[in-house]
Amino acid sequence: MDSLVIQLQAAAMNSETLIADLLRMAKTVSVKLDLADVREWIDHEMNGYPDFNNLPEYRRLVGTLKALNPYRGWIPAVIQDSRLEEIVSTCRANEPISSIEDTIRRTEKGIGYVSYSPNQQQQLILSDMFGFNTQFQVHIPISAAIRLLDAVRNRILDWSLSLEKAGVLGIGMSFTQNEKEKVRNMANNTYNINGNIGVFGDVSKSHVHTNQSANYNSSDLNDLAEAIRQIKISIEQLPDQIQTPTLSALNTIEAEIKSQSPNSSLIRQSLASIRTSCEGAVGNLIASGILGLIGRFLS
Repeated sequence: MDSLVIQLQAAAMNSETLIADLLRMAKTVSVKLDLADVREWIDHEMNGYPDFNNLPEYRRLVGTLKALNPYRGWIPAVIQDSRLEEIVSTCRANEPISSIEDTIRRTEKGIGYVSYSPNQQQQLILSDMFGFNTQFQVHIPISAAIRLLDAVRNRILDWSLSLEKAGVLGIGMSFTQNEKEKVRNMANNTYNINGNIGVFGDVSKSHVHTNQSANYNSSDLNDLAEAIRQIKISIEQLPDQIQTPTLSALNTIEAEIKSQSPNSSLIRQSLASIRTSCEGAVGNLIASGILGLIGRFLS
């Protein structure tokens, strides 16, 4: 009887296997090996993510902002501020993987786009920005959604290959106690789909910390400094009540970055303060963009 891990590999390499079915197979392996963190990621992919703050990078889909012209249909809506344009044009897809697969199947040979409509408050902001009242949508190429599916498939394949390399294959639908011990000893039994940690392999190019007391490395600090610079450019577009506390936290982070011995705990506390403020600004485009920028530094 074939090994469950080998069956998972074969399914991952078969382009005809639906990702939803592949996730169910992966969940079986993760449950039998008692891998809670891997199972949590799989459950989020199967059932949808509860919020936007902890979405994997591959679930950020970039499209083109369009405005409805009554005579010409959907036309490009160009925003001169490149950073604001990126915020508006980025969709954070948190729906179940089966819904994304169904959308792709309903398009002709993967050609076309997925439309995403900003909420009512965002529609009003965009109408005010462009000076006329109309409907706005973000058109995301189907190819971007297909890449999302490929990212999930590749992560499962990489994980199964890592298990095989460690000698964890299973017999039929079961794993031996020795195999379970091997898994527990791998990478201190740490699994994080958002980072290069544990037997899930290299699933992200971003620098992500899972330890709340971990220090930021020089690359993290350089990236964070650039994020702070971008946030400050648009801070005046935040609601008045959160501008002051956000700016204060940004200044604290900047000071720590420039110091000879940056205090990672203070940086993380300041980022958490910014996140709390922006989460309270429901519907604000800039606040949503800030949450996207700082999320990786709080993971």
